[in-house]
Amino acid sequence: MDYFVYTHNKNFGVEVFYTEDKRNCAKMVRMKLTQYSDYPRTEKLYLVHANDLISQSELDSMALSNANFANFANIELVNLHTLSKVINKYEPLETPPGYRGMFEVS
Repeated sequence: MDYFVYTHNKNFGVEVFYTEDKRNCAKMVRMKLTQYSDYPRTEKLYLVHANDLISQSELDSMALSNANFANFANIELVNLHTLSKVINKYEPLETPPGYRGMFEVS
């Protein structure tokens, strides 16, 4: 998993991957579902396809045609644009007082 995000609403994981075409994307999704078969069903996981040439509707069709996807109600196959809309619905945690990021210049 590339990221595990903590929010006030609910925590979620993000796995980003890239393929050139739909056929390879479908193969990768099958591999990801196997890889995350033990992922907690209580936590949301977003499989994020980073190739903008494959639309969200094409990804939705791909998920529907994969029989295994029905076993993973907590996993969503999304593109980058959809992920940005989805994560804006989560309420971020507050930044602790005095916190400085590791790349902030003093």
